[in-house]
Amino acid sequence: YDEIELAEDGLLKAKKWGEWGIFNLQGEVLPSSESVLSEGLLKGERFGRWGVYTPDGSIVIPFEYEEMELVGDGLLKAKKLGGWYGVLNLQGKIVIPFEYDEIELAGDGLLRAKNREGRYGVLNLQGETVIPFEYEEMWLVGDSLLKAKKWGGRYGVLNLQGEIVIPFEYAEIELAGDGLLKAKKWGEWGVFNMQGKILPSSESVLSEGFLKGEMFGKWGAYTLDRCIVIPFEYSSIDIIGKGLFRVGKYDSCGWYNGYRKFGVFNIQGEIIIPFEYDEIDEFVDGMVRVRKNQSWICFDSNGFDLGDTINMFFLHQKYEGIITNIVSFGIFVEIPHRKVGLLHVNELKKRGMEIDDFKVNDKITVLVKSIDEIKKQVSFRLPPKKKELSVKCGEKYVGKVVNILPYGLFVEIMNGQVGLLHKKEFIKAGIKMMDYKYGDSINVIVKSIDNNRIAFAADVVGG
Repeated sequence: YDEIELAEDGLLKAKKWGEWGIFNLQGEVLPSSESVLSEGLLKGERFGRWGVYTPDGSIVIPFEYEEMELVGDGLLKAKKLGGWYGVLNLQGKIVIPFEYDEIELAGDGLLRAKNREGRYGVLNLQGETVIPFEYEEMWLVGDSLLKAKKWGGRYGVLNLQGEIVIPFEYAEIELAGDGLLKAKKWGEWGVFNMQGKILPSSESVLSEGFLKGEMFGKWGAYTLDRCIVIPFEYSSIDIIGKGLFRVGKYDSCGWYNGYRKFGVFNIQGEIIIPFEYDEIDEFVDGMVRVRKNQSWICFDSNGFDLGDTINMFFLHQKYEGIITNIVSFGIFVEIPHRKVGLLHVNELKKRGMEIDDFKVNDKITVLVKSIDEIKKQVSFRLPPKKKELSVKCGEKYVGKVVNILPYGLFVEIMNGQVGLLHKKEFIKAGIKMMDYKYGDSINVIVKSIDNNRIAFAADVVGG
């Protein structure tokens, strides 16, 4: 020995070949560090070499290993001096031969190992190959998954049985917290759960029971149980009506260089408006305005082409609009998602108003006075003041049909006041709604008045 010194507790320490060892005062060499492997067996280090011995000092596994640690019940991973890794049992018998560059626990009684050719695979504790040695990299992710890289290829994820959970087509794969993995492909990140199911990386509620999310930079929609309704291949998704979604898609010129077109999906994932429009507004009263080039047309909620936006107006219907222009002969009012119409100066004078009383961007409530389908023009009038509503419930009138809709007729009575005769009132009266056309006279009874809205019942007797 090069040196010998007292080491406390009745022990001596000695230095040899640059390493220190421990002796008792009877001259017996003791491990300098130790740990219990099992009842009656200790692992210890002696002059920088590891072995296994009994409490009475009997050596079970010689002190000739550079590294040694437990890797399973009754098994030790060991590294020979300047050599390779293998696995021994506690009696020193070789279970896995010393021919591996790395051996690490991989959970569930399995070992991740790297062979002499630099390939990774998985062994069980009996030394049998579970996952072939054909991977350039392999790391445990989570409790039971292995991130792996094929030789010269891309990353994927395997379970401990060697089954592919995430295909080998990603540039990077990392843990993302909360039991999730994130993967990078084409410069974009996506998210997987530990079952290999791809999840949106960001999401939001579209409507009850439906979510929209992003996957590798493209948007789609799915249900709460992760059933995909709209494929993840679009640039944007927005709700524009009950169960109706406006979706953006780039044309064939390329994702970044092309022109985006819009279409509409319903809640069943069916395309009801094709991807050929430059702009699509929101649905209003079951209709939506769309633009192609400089022309606007309308569709209903079933995707039926209604033609020009003039068809989105109904006579005597009330609309909230915004003043877009003021000229000497009147005010131009735009109804959102519809069209611009004129409120003539004469309509203002009827109410004792002047053009100077208004300014651009003011909000204004108007009624549709007339529709010129040939010239594609709409004219407005101001709604009557509340005090002008002089009718009372139970009063009878002879009115004129001024508009026909699927759910009933709008009937004008005295002082230009208009109310709805619902189709169910025709059923009650035993008459047919289809027998009436625009301009026909009809006998009605004021059934109810709610917030200046008049509801009629049919007066089958008349008078």
